[in-house]
Amino acid sequence: MERFSPAEDTANVYARGEAEKIVGEALRKYPRESYVIATKVFWPMGDGPNDRGLSRKHVFEQLHASLKRLQLDYVDIYYCHRYDKETPVDETLRTIDDLVRQGKVLYVGVSEWTAQQIQEALGVADRYLLDRIVVNQPQYNMFHRYIEKEVIPVCEQNGISQIVFSPLAQGVLTGKYK
Repeated sequence: MERFSPAEDTANVYARGEAEKIVGEALRKYPRESYVIATKVFWPMGDGPNDRGLSRKHVFEQLHASLKRLQLDYVDIYYCHRYDKETPVDETLRTIDDLVRQGKVLYVGVSEWTAQQIQEALGVADRYLLDRIVVNQPQYNMFHRYIEKEVIPVCEQNGISQIVFSPLAQGVLTGKYK
């Protein structure tokens, strides 16, 4: 994946979609090629059984809802916000691969997946010739360094970039809380 800037990261679940609306409105005045936008899918967006997780139905519907809120035709990165133990990985990856082929997603990402889960997804992608994960978004700061032992080596071996969240431990490392 190329280095991008500026970039905006959001998720369907942030303020129940309102964050995507705000981001979409703010970005309208800029040429689409001048920024990178990432959004995510996994967390519940309603009370129904298909309103959560990484099932084909939820991923498909939530991407289209995100695109509408963002006022975009595609997102640069689409993250699986967490690993879904109830949905087969091949179902999720086939769905996202379909969305890539339709031009609605450029890159596949994961957030807070273990090394084993990433390896499983890479194996499925290779087996079925699907788009591979190219970016991982773990929490990483001096208090949360668990990714150093297994996740980073797996990602490095497979050319997966890291875009960490909470590098300042939600403000703790800034001295904000005394």
